[in-house]
Amino acid sequence: MNSFSDSDVGSSSLPFLPPEIKEKIIDCLDNAQDFLAVINSSPLLHNLMSYKKTTRLFSEVFPILLNVIPNFPLENILHMRQVNSEWRRQIDIILAANSRRFVAERYSFEDEAHVESFMAHANTLPGINPFLGNFLRAWPSTQLCLNAVARLIQTHGRNLKTVSLLILLNAFLTPPLLWHLLSHLPNLQSLTIVSKIQFGEGTLTPAAPLPPLPNLTGIDISGLMNMNYAYDENLHTLVAAIILAYGSHLKSLGCSNEQLKIPRLNEITPNLEQLTAYSFANEDFEELAQMNWRLENLVLRGDNIPPSLGLIAALNNFRTTLVFLEFTIRLKEHSNFTSLQVFPKLSQVFVSIDPLSVISLAEPSFSHLAVVCPNLEQLSIRYINQRLTKSIVNVNKIYQMFSKLKRLNV
Repeated sequence: MNSFSDSDVGSSSLPFLPPEIKEKIIDCLDNAQDFLAVINSSPLLHNLMSYKKTTRLFSEVFPILLNVIPNFPLENILHMRQVNSEWRRQIDIILAANSRRFVAERYSFEDEAHVESFMAHANTLPGINPFLGNFLRAWPSTQLCLNAVARLIQTHGRNLKTVSLLILLNAFLTPPLLWHLLSHLPNLQSLTIVSKIQFGEGTLTPAAPLPPLPNLTGIDISGLMNMNYAYDENLHTLVAAIILAYGSHLKSLGCSNEQLKIPRLNEITPNLEQLTAYSFANEDFEELAQMNWRLENLVLRGDNIPPSLGLIAALNNFRTTLVFLEFTIRLKEHSNFTSLQVFPKLSQVFVSIDPLSVISLAEPSFSHLAVVCPNLEQLSIRYINQRLTKSIVNVNKIYQMFSKLKRLNV
């Protein structure tokens, strides 16, 4: 934006307007950066609007504070939230986007008494959202506790956007109960479920269709299992029904190797950008290599993943779009990375090295990765046997290899 002198502002840009009208005009700027650019264009406008900088620029300043102070106390954030409506609005946006970081501990329920006491308190606040950050995590280990969580969701589920259910030990879901829970989460955006599923006799799923969840963009159901902690035909049918119902608007998916085999998964989830894959073997990577997703984030959870041709084919499949990659790998002598193609957008890599690996990341066989990742900015290397890390990884050599590397975590 061009700079103006006071005379310019008074005579041409905002002619004959009293300060109150100028202030009203500038207040129409929703974007904080636009607001700052305008008031910096003239000392007159800066003096006129400087008293609003604390409020209007909070959305730019507060995220910087959170980056500079990673352990920013939640109590301080809550006090700041009470300053004014704009600070409250901006803080609520940040809390909802980073709920696991800031509010997970306050909204994690492990026993029936905790759920009941929370509901009793929430009932004293009619019309007020009791979930800061729109987040709920529950770890019910008994069916009584799970039933209490179900009542909580039935009463307040409309306020939730992120739900994580880790149903453990003696508790379990049934398809009708799962359908019931989802029907009370109309604004759900992210769902994670780890649970045993008990199937009744006859039909595998309820006759009623799954409830519409138009805002659901992230789902991780890789932790679903039958009552014998296994994956069978009934479970496969259930998972397929869930993916079919919500796959068209999913951007993030967590799935097991069995779930990758859902018929037409590639077509059902055309907008997928992030995949977290669990327990993949070489043949699963070969199947992943056939998907036409435009993945930006890929996380591979598993042990003893060798640098096989299947893995390399899967990575190459997403080379033009991949920005973030995380995986655990077992490196061997003469591991061959030369089949990897160039990943022009890949900027972050988090790799855990299996303790039985017998190769140094500073050896020539690793050097091809510098060609493969020309724009790498952040690299995290962790040997599962942490005592080996610094003695094996040559930090200076890695910085020399990756010319754009800004951050190396070892």
